[in-house]
Amino acid sequence: MKPERTQFRLSLVPEWKLDPRRGWLTRRCQLLCHSDAMVFADQVSDVACKFGESPLMVINGHEVTIRIGDGESGGISEGDFDLAEQIDELTIKF
Repeated sequence: MKPERTQFRLSLVPEWKLDPRRGWLTRRCQLLCHSDAMVFADQVSDVACKFGESPLMVINGHEVTIRIGDGESGGISEGDFDLAEQIDELTIKF
């Protein structure tokens, strides 16, 4: 993606942080309890599968950290941002 497009898409998902050097997006989600974190991570997994993605997720108590992007395909893609938007929609339910 061109830098201008990346910045525009990043503005649409303000909770996500871009690491351009490594080629991924990261977000930390705080949930009410550990069981909510587990349910949320499962729902993220379901959505990611529909995109053909396998984000890295770390569950630590009631916090879920999500990393999107493989870091190998030349940077962040439109699909990575599409997935980030879908994950943002999931957070509304929690």
